Amino acid sequence: MKKILKKSAIWSGGIIAFLVLISVIIVLLFEKPIGRRLVRAVNNQLKTELQIRDFELSVLSTFPNVSADLLGVVVGDALGGKLLEAERVAFKFSLLSLLSDNIKVQTISIEEGIINIIEADKKGRNNYTIFSASTEEETAAEGDNSSFGLSLDKAFLSDVSIAYLDIPKRQRILIKIKDGSVSGKLADRNLSLSSESAMVVRGLEFSGEKYLEGKALSYDLDLDIDLEKSKYSVKKGNLKIGAHRFALGGWVREAGDYREMDLTVKGEEANLSSLISLLPAAWYEQYFKDFESDGIFSFGATIKGRMDDKRNPFIEVDFGLVDGEIEAAILGSPLKDVQIKAHYSNGKYASSRSSTFELQQFEAILERDKLQAALEIKNFDNPFVDFSADGNLSIHLLYKMFGNPALTDGGGEVEFQNIRVNGYYRDMVDMNRISRVSFDGALIFDDAFIAIEGERLLVDRGKVTIQNNNLAVDDLRLEGPGTDLTVEGDFSNLLPVLFSDTKKGKADSELRFHARLDAESLDIDRLMAFSSIPFNADNFNEEQIDSIKALQISKRARFTRLLKGTFESNIQSFNYRAIEGKSFKGRLTFDNNIMEIEGDTRAMGGNFVVSGSAFFFSEPKLELKLICEGVNIHTFFQQMENFGQDIVVAENIKGRLESKMAIYAFWDKEGNFLTDKLRVLADIRLEEGELVDLEMLYAFTDFLKLKDLRRINVQTLQNWMEISESTVYIPVMFIQSNALNLTVSGQHSFENEVEYNFKVNAGQVLANKLKIHDPTLDPLPAKRSGFFNLYYKLWGTIEDYEIRSSRRQILSDFKETEQKKEEIKDKLVAAFGPIINLEEPVGWRDEIPEFEGVTEEGDPEFLDGF
Repeated sequence: MKKILKKSAIWSGGIIAFLVLISVIIVLLFEKPIGRRLVRAVNNQLKTELQIRDFELSVLSTFPNVSADLLGVVVGDALGGKLLEAERVAFKFSLLSLLSDNIKVQTISIEEGIINIIEADKKGRNNYTIFSASTEEETAAEGDNSSFGLSLDKAFLSDVSIAYLDIPKRQRILIKIKDGSVSGKLADRNLSLSSESAMVVRGLEFSGEKYLEGKALSYDLDLDIDLEKSKYSVKKGNLKIGAHRFALGGWVREAGDYREMDLTVKGEEANLSSLISLLPAAWYEQYFKDFESDGIFSFGATIKGRMDDKRNPFIEVDFGLVDGEIEAAILGSPLKDVQIKAHYSNGKYASSRSSTFELQQFEAILERDKLQAALEIKNFDNPFVDFSADGNLSIHLLYKMFGNPALTDGGGEVEFQNIRVNGYYRDMVDMNRISRVSFDGALIFDDAFIAIEGERLLVDRGKVTIQNNNLAVDDLRLEGPGTDLTVEGDFSNLLPVLFSDTKKGKADSELRFHARLDAESLDIDRLMAFSSIPFNADNFNEEQIDSIKALQISKRARFTRLLKGTFESNIQSFNYRAIEGKSFKGRLTFDNNIMEIEGDTRAMGGNFVVSGSAFFFSEPKLELKLICEGVNIHTFFQQMENFGQDIVVAENIKGRLESKMAIYAFWDKEGNFLTDKLRVLADIRLEEGELVDLEMLYAFTDFLKLKDLRRINVQTLQNWMEISESTVYIPVMFIQSNALNLTVSGQHSFENEVEYNFKVNAGQVLANKLKIHDPTLDPLPAKRSGFFNLYYKLWGTIEDYEIRSSRRQILSDFKETEQKKEEIKDKLVAAFGPIINLEEPVGWRDEIPEFEGVTEEGDPEFLDGF
């Protein structure tokens, strides 16, 4: 027994050693010739050229077969490009076939490569027509009678991408095959093939729409192929999209310039979410990415008929869901007890004109609220829509659909009562044809609210009745942060506005309305948060923040462009920033991106009459006319936040303000206020005025008592004023006070650069310097008597300035500012109509005619000590 085992071991070892020796001999003797023959055999069947980087012949690892591996393979295409690039293309054949003249390849494997298929370029040419039959003469010319036969039984693909392009049909496909195979007699004219593959879709685009991007797909097919008739029949077919399986059946036949087909698709291990995943990628990613469904799902589709440049096959699809449940983040809570029945057909003429879609049944329970809806769309070329809805919808769920983290909560309900829309879509978007559309129903609000960053906007109650495209809003009460208001009115053209393409340069629809807005209180600051949903600026750089702000302004402009109507307003109290007012009565009128403002109100201890226009353009602007009567100037400065400066603040000024102002303000497309473009024209009259601790006056302590400068009682201050180019311009005016009487003009920039001209009644100053401080703060007489005048120019900045005496220059500057005064007056007259001239003090007018025809040659240029 031991001898037999020993002999067997010796024989086995000998055989193995022999085979190894044979393999080594084969590799040594045949590797290069086989490589040349293989490349030559392939090239003999190609119009283009096969190029390789290297060649390897392996016997041991594939024994009893031989593997011939081409490395770094490139095959040119018919258009001068590359049809195939692969790291490895391996041919496998029998070891014994090396002894014959004709080596038959059994399998071919392509690894780590890309196959580029161009069905049609811009000129309609394909790139894969590269095969030609090899001739015996070409083979004999090589001096070798043996050949490679490429009659394959099986082909494998591993980590191979396939790129497909058809430019005229706007079709692009890019898939990566992880593992795939095709088996059968690949050289036969009538083939029975089996193919299976696992792949990932990198891109699937038809007519500009992308599908199944990033989806894992796999299939398992048994095909009969009749190459003579170009007919492909599916004996068995399974397609998987993710974990969902569809059964395929039928046939496709290519016939010259048309394709004929009879195919069926049936969902077997599928659900509604798998069907939705077939939607265009843009829709799927935005609305249905996390969509999940459960229940008894049915799906069936038939595609039958001829397809060419003029005709489409007949398509019919039915799907439904029974006792289902649908979950999606956008819903918040799942839809339960879902019943869906739907049908699609491209109709008698297999065209979009004869196509119909019917959502025959939709019922669901959403947080104990029942929803019902139905939809029918006929003729996709000119759609006729019939939609109905009924039920309650929780705002808690609705607010989540907006997908903005700033929306932090929602509650209450809105009830849809017999909502029905019936008509052609083209009529729904056209204001002139909207009367042909039937639009009826009602919306009832019950404690419905949304919250933005914790601030609630509540629709406490109200009803919106819809009848023939007209909406009647009845007692709709809104409660918000610091706000309690009621809206009533009539609105029309809602559907054209909802469907309007607001990206157009001009609004093609208008929401027309006439409504009344009554408010107990209105907090404009906090309400504005609801018209511009905030974002976390920490997550964006400065450029991105500007872009977001510009987008918000652009959206607001597109929205206001759709508004045409008037809000009659009666507001008991309101506030905006530090401004507080009450008893506003007026109207807001919208028309083509412009809001006209008219009204009057009490604020800052006085009365205001307001009129003007707000322009909601991409670069907004405001034109406002403001009449102030008996306004407390201290409160005015306080609530206007000192106009953004700290030179003269609320604590420095007292008195009653009478004024007419024309204000022109501008913003850029990011919403930044353009200070350099601000323009204000005003006439100003300050009665019983007082300047308190105004530091800029302390420069005159050399010749005025400090006590007099700390509190200056201004009898009457009146002048015209202009703000432009970031500078306040003050024409020449007379100031009568307890400290001194002076004439002043000048300009003061927003950067605190100043240039002032002063004329001081020096005689009064000297006399007052010798007197004790008058605590009554009675003003000095407005007269010239005082022996002489002094003239000073102050320039520089508030913190670093110079003063010098210059009578001639100052009188000249006074004369120039008189002209400025007249220009301002003319512009105010154009804005407000005739304006009563501001009056000079009687004593000053009679006794100090100033420079109107009177010379003051006797006045000295300067006086020592001043």
